[in-house]
Amino acid sequence: MRRCEQCSVNTSLTPRLDLVNAADTTHPDNCVGCFTNDPCIAQIFWKVCLPCWLIRPLKAFADEGILKMVVPFAATDFLEMNPAAGFAPVPATDRLDNRLSLLHREYAVGEGVSVWCSKNGIDRSRTPSCGANLPQLYVIPEPALLASPDNQARRRMLYHHYSLLRDALMFRLGYGDGDERHALLTTQQWRDIMQGKITKQGKAGSRAQACSASLEDLLRPAFSACGIDDLTGFPVSLDAVPPLDMNRTKELLWELAEINFRYEFLVLDARASGLSRPDECRKCFATPRLLGMDFNESQKGFAAPEKVERLPNLLCMAGFMCDWPVPCERPKQIDNAKGRTQWSDVSIHGLESTVTKYYTESFYELFGCAAVVPMRLDSSRTFSSAV
Repeated sequence: MRRCEQCSVNTSLTPRLDLVNAADTTHPDNCVGCFTNDPCIAQIFWKVCLPCWLIRPLKAFADEGILKMVVPFAATDFLEMNPAAGFAPVPATDRLDNRLSLLHREYAVGEGVSVWCSKNGIDRSRTPSCGANLPQLYVIPEPALLASPDNQARRRMLYHHYSLLRDALMFRLGYGDGDERHALLTTQQWRDIMQGKITKQGKAGSRAQACSASLEDLLRPAFSACGIDDLTGFPVSLDAVPPLDMNRTKELLWELAEINFRYEFLVLDARASGLSRPDECRKCFATPRLLGMDFNESQKGFAAPEKVERLPNLLCMAGFMCDWPVPCERPKQIDNAKGRTQWSDVSIHGLESTVTKYYTESFYELFGCAAVVPMRLDSSRTFSSAV
């Protein structure tokens, strides 16, 4: 039979698909169906109401917990497929990593506000030097964890919980003692915290109860130090969550991104260079602080509005990069920056793009995930590109 080039499914399914789209959802008799390890083929067979078994390797279930059986739904029944007026559709591409890069170039921060993630895409089609499936652990949540939910009510809840817990989380990061300060948490654990799941809950002996109890044990010392003794109000019900204060929301997100960036840069330099020089690395920032930044700093250093104002910070970072023997090739422009005295807006922009790309590539090679980069918070409390 003739094969369909787009999905590699027999084109004899096309009439069946047209019938199903016309509301025929009956299951035909005397059909064998198929066994496949391709989710796309499985989705098409499910759509045309034909038997299909999706084969997955056993290792795929090692870190998954199956909570209940659910009925799949068709994306076309829930998504608006036509492009919004005045907005062009996302360009089509045949590579999955390219499509994901296009979709994640920006992420929403509220009502029509966006922040710059990275103009220089990272090739994630290859395994980074640190290896595949490296556990992603963090001392503080990533800004995308708060900014990315597309549900307004959910995003409002996450910001509200973070604003209530912010002081304790900052204390834990900068002033806590012992294991509770340095314990790294997974993305899922931070997601649970932002959802307010910080008290022991769930059925006795269940995995959910064990996870929530461990989070409470880790965070309670910091909560107590900041005067948060009663945790019975968590999670806050949606009807009790106040509306978003957009100015405050953007301030919190900028602060979270800036803290992430500063700590990540120190850790990256230590891993890449093999040297311990955190005090020297802090000279790259607008101020040497790692916590308690003033919002006026959101227009200084790497986030300064004018390129010439950002140049000293870029040169400082480029100087440290010369000691990074990371697997990705370091551009000669970084090595040649030292000692150069004449800089135009064009040459500064070129250095900035090169430093940004090398920074994000190096971070991915050594940690297997995307780096958080600086943002600028304008006087109107709107975000704009920091570099």
